[in-house]
Amino acid sequence: MAVKPLGQSRNGIDESAVAEVVSLIPAIQKVGNDALRESVVLTWACSWKDSDYESLRDVLQGEGATKLLRHVNAVNDQVGYLVGLAEGTYGLQVDHDVALAAAILHDVDKPLLWTNDSDDKVIFRPGRSLRDHGILGAELAELCGVPQQVRDIVRGHSMYSDLMEDRRSPEAVVVHHADGLAGNLGALSVGVIPGCGRTMSVPAPF
Repeated sequence: MAVKPLGQSRNGIDESAVAEVVSLIPAIQKVGNDALRESVVLTWACSWKDSDYESLRDVLQGEGATKLLRHVNAVNDQVGYLVGLAEGTYGLQVDHDVALAAAILHDVDKPLLWTNDSDDKVIFRPGRSLRDHGILGAELAELCGVPQQVRDIVRGHSMYSDLMEDRRSPEAVVVHHADGLAGNLGALSVGVIPGCGRTMSVPAPF
């Protein structure tokens, strides 16, 4: 199956697609800025409609992983607590809308990375790999009008991003740790070794 050009569906998103996205990702309704909220919905709707999936409910985080929406909603649920921790305990200033929008969108490109083969096994779509993760999401978000501060967090949350400055804001730290917690717990829930429990290579000393 041919891969559609990125964002091809954005001018054809109808009210039913918008309503479906909002129903599946309830935290969208907590984004206070109207323009930001609308761009977040549009980005998810485009990802869905440009993908090979009939429903976002069918998308996994990856092969052998938990459902994508389960993970995304779990990440969103952690944002309020972590923003409160950043502000209340550490006295940091956090833009709530930016943190929440970035959390909602951090894995928005997963439907565009995956497809299912004839045996219903999750595989990469033609020409895609995990090295596209984050970058692809940020590019789609830009096409849909998402502000740069949010896009930078989406791009920078991926381990494949080499732009370290994208990970240094309070909002980026909140999303990073919400994602890590939900990802590790999700891995345990499906019998997979979590990232925090894997042997990692130790960098050579300076």
